[in-house]
Amino acid sequence: MRRRWLVASPLVLALSGCDQVLGIESGTVSPWFCNANVAPPSGMTSYDFHLVNSQMQPIPLGTPLFCPNSGPPCASPSLLSLTSGTLDFTVPASDDGYIDLPNPTDVSNLVELGPPGNVAPTERTFVVFKGTDVTTFASSVGITEDSTKGALVVAAYDCNEMPADGVSIAVTVEGRPVMSSPYYLTSNLTAIPSATATSSAGLALVANVMPSDAATVTLARASDQVVVATAPVHVRAQTITSVYLGPTRTQ
Repeated sequence: MRRRWLVASPLVLALSGCDQVLGIESGTVSPWFCNANVAPPSGMTSYDFHLVNSQMQPIPLGTPLFCPNSGPPCASPSLLSLTSGTLDFTVPASDDGYIDLPNPTDVSNLVELGPPGNVAPTERTFVVFKGTDVTTFASSVGITEDSTKGALVVAAYDCNEMPADGVSIAVTVEGRPVMSSPYYLTSNLTAIPSATATSSAGLALVANVMPSDAATVTLARASDQVVVATAPVHVRAQTITSVYLGPTRTQ
């Protein structure tokens, strides 16, 4: 299985009866037409991950590690080849592993595949953040960095595999809500003041999250709080975890 989309973003059934089943709202097809009807994963999935810095320039990272399946620990990582900032790899569609981009002298990055059946592009662009990026963002929104915690960057997508606007994001760690509220972002990763849901960029950041291999991200339509996606994610101290997340089979 291979879905190829050009991803410009850095890192994207209110009615009853038949209208709700078909995802039709006010005579138009809802971008959430697949909600609760996502097909189960099958076969293999090929990914193209483009790794860039905060200026959207491709970066050489050496050899990233792929950790199959989401369950800790990563006992048998495999090496991935990075060419001009791009990772091309194929895994079983049922694999919900992650890519580890360790950096012993700066903040590290994790890139999640997302849950099996996740409706999101398989060609994705991820910003690999540096400590200076974190400091700049923290200063811009007035938060204090905590070196004992990590952060999440979420790119929300709809059933058309397009960045989803009007989506609220919640994060729990071992079943408990995190204390930090999401920052909803523009396409250039700046915070939108007083925003309570994603913009057309579909992006959000949650800062100062306690490290855990049992964290969960939930996406809900802000208009009615209908859950459209949930996904387990890994959070580590001094690490930015990024995930592309669209409708899943878990709601």
